[in-house]
Amino acid sequence: MKKLITIGLSGLLLVSLAGCGNSSSDSSDSSSSSSKLSKVVKDSSSSSKSSSKAASSNSNNNSTSNSTSNSTDTTSLSSTQAINWIAANMGNTVLAEYNTGSTQFTSQDFSYNYNGTSGPAGETDGAVYYQVRENHSSANMQAAGADPNTSSNAGWFRITANGALQYESAANQASNSWTTVSTSYNG
Repeated sequence: MKKLITIGLSGLLLVSLAGCGNSSSDSSDSSSSSSKLSKVVKDSSSSSKSSSKAASSNSNNNSTSNSTSNSTDTTSLSSTQAINWIAANMGNTVLAEYNTGSTQFTSQDFSYNYNGTSGPAGETDGAVYYQVRENHSSANMQAAGADPNTSSNAGWFRITANGALQYESAANQASNSWTTVSTSYNG
């Protein structure tokens, strides 16, 4: 008895599995075929995502040199991805400035506010800006005596048109001095 299974995925990939054997071997062939099919589907899914991302990147003429091995293009992040990237880089920026006393702050002790394409000094240079403010509702901020009715500026992050993550502390805001803290997505 011969079985033929054909599956089309996303119109791009056609998978055919054929099994031969008698009825006593059908169940083992079937489970083996299912395992192979599952692997092919997973492999084609990840290949499809990579191909889709590469096609998207190429069609926009964006360089992917500023991306990690997981192919995250830092020039076109969602707001959630941008905030995750900022939070992942708080340790060597905002937290380094704040963690000088007994209270040890984390990225959850701050809020991240999208400010569009306008920086703290009114810059319009193709970057997207996020203001980082103290979250005075957090337990750590309250333990440090923060006033829950205020929310102080802790600093600014921007993602440049080239996909670099840069930081400017609140203290340096007037000098417009940005420091590159990451060029590959690690959110």
